[in-house]
Amino acid sequence: MDATRILAKLGFEILSPGDQIGSAPSVEMQTHFQAPANWGKEIFNVGALDQHEQRALRLQNWPRETWLETRARNLFKAYLFATDIGKSVVEHEPQAGGAIPDFVLRSGNKRIAVEVKELAPVDFEPASDIELYDPCRPTRDRMVAAEKKLGGIDNAARCLVLYARCTPWPIFDWRLIFGAMRDSREAVHDTNPYTIEGAGKKSGPATLDAVIVLDQLKTGYLRFKRNIAAQELRTGRSLSDTEYMSELQRARGTERDIFLSRLRVIVHESPNAQNPLPKDIFRGPYDEWYGVKDDGRIGRMFVGEEIQSLKSESCGPSSS
Repeated sequence: MDATRILAKLGFEILSPGDQIGSAPSVEMQTHFQAPANWGKEIFNVGALDQHEQRALRLQNWPRETWLETRARNLFKAYLFATDIGKSVVEHEPQAGGAIPDFVLRSGNKRIAVEVKELAPVDFEPASDIELYDPCRPTRDRMVAAEKKLGGIDNAARCLVLYARCTPWPIFDWRLIFGAMRDSREAVHDTNPYTIEGAGKKSGPATLDAVIVLDQLKTGYLRFKRNIAAQELRTGRSLSDTEYMSELQRARGTERDIFLSRLRVIVHESPNAQNPLPKDIFRGPYDEWYGVKDDGRIGRMFVGEEIQSLKSESCGPSSS
């Protein structure tokens, strides 16, 4: 049904097995594909729907939201307004050269142009049957698109915000992010494959100054796991499945609720940033920063205090 809706919106004629080629779609089919015209009304009246209808509506429209990247922009806006950054947000402000980024932020005298991109399942399909293994390709494709969109902006830091709804976290591992940033001609093949030659140089074409991963950290699940581990250590045995499910029920509605999450960002500052980000933003209790450290190697430069306790026994940026 999703494929049918998408193909019909693109102008293809949808035929059932009994239809003749060239025949007009049935009245039922035409009515079905006029539904998007009422989509906005359904959204504005979403409060009148019961819980099951609201969930059905979200499931029906998530491909559309992903394609238009509206959910990613709304989540990033929610993060901004949960911090002081949101007080200076300007949306869709035309820039020199005609570029219109998704957001323009201000931090002191610094301006930050932001383009928001959401990865979709199609991003992980091979480009061809003979494509070589390239785990950086999905991120790099979105970076190239953002560089073209923001390339003409010279008076602001240029940032790409990446979000993925159902993508496994390894695609946003910091090594893959910096691998996508790094041009193959600048790679240094030494014992540290993530050391960047000429880190900090200002020459060369305009590129992104930072890639920011928007993450929904599973804070409730991390606390729940830590609580289970403490109980098993205290009793000297693993919990049974019945005991485990009982703990899940006790955790419901508490800070250990496994569905509880927290919006946060992971900043990846480019080694060749021409307009680096200010160091006083994106540094909340759940945020992280990666960049070139004093020894010239790329690594984590900042971690929020809440992350240090929550992720003591986890691995990966979102532990999902």
